[in-house]
Amino acid sequence: MIGWFDTPGGPTLAELVTQGLSSIEGGYDRLSAKFDQSVFRTPDPVLERLSSQLFACHRALDIGCGTGAVLQRLQPFAEQLVGLDLSRNMLEIARRQLGPEAHLIQGDFLKTYWENQFQLITCVGVLGHILVADQDEFFRRVERALCPGGVFLTVVGSLTGRPWVYLPALAFDTLMRLRNLLWKPTFVMYYLSFVLPQAARVIERHGLSCEVIEGNFPAPFNQLKILRATRPG
Repeated sequence: MIGWFDTPGGPTLAELVTQGLSSIEGGYDRLSAKFDQSVFRTPDPVLERLSSQLFACHRALDIGCGTGAVLQRLQPFAEQLVGLDLSRNMLEIARRQLGPEAHLIQGDFLKTYWENQFQLITCVGVLGHILVADQDEFFRRVERALCPGGVFLTVVGSLTGRPWVYLPALAFDTLMRLRNLLWKPTFVMYYLSFVLPQAARVIERHGLSCEVIEGNFPAPFNQLKILRATRPG
């Protein structure tokens, strides 16, 4: 399992341990220089499948934008591009990669107050950082931030019948829960906290109509699906 995190040019095991003992913000600040070479960056095949769901819009938001991988895919579609992330260092790299046109904000989406602002919101590789207890508040804010008819896009796992994916994820989540019990500050990162079919039910509780799209992801990402949620109107 440790070998899965070992990528050429990516963080060392010691750096990953240091990150894992930090807060979310502090951990990603430390990881930022090597993030794009790490296993945590959303892989290009996943981004390519997600891009098939993007559409021309006036204003788009990427929640947890990191170094800007999703924002780069959004650039040809959105007249105004907004990225939000906890980590200042990750945003500095995103700025270098995106140029001055994107509006990048350091902050926590659970503390934002946007209303009817975006035709499109994306959030990829981030929802495992949201506590289950905060998921309803997160999607209340997504629904409020979307314009009527606006779309929320994410990529989620469907682990039914896939024990070879479920069991390593369960082991990782168990270790993280033990770490958070014994060590402060906490580092919320759970692979099984937001997966299908429960993920769709959470979103639909907040008035968004939810569609699960196969996406045809290549191996080893076959368990992933695109989740497209639309605000009525």
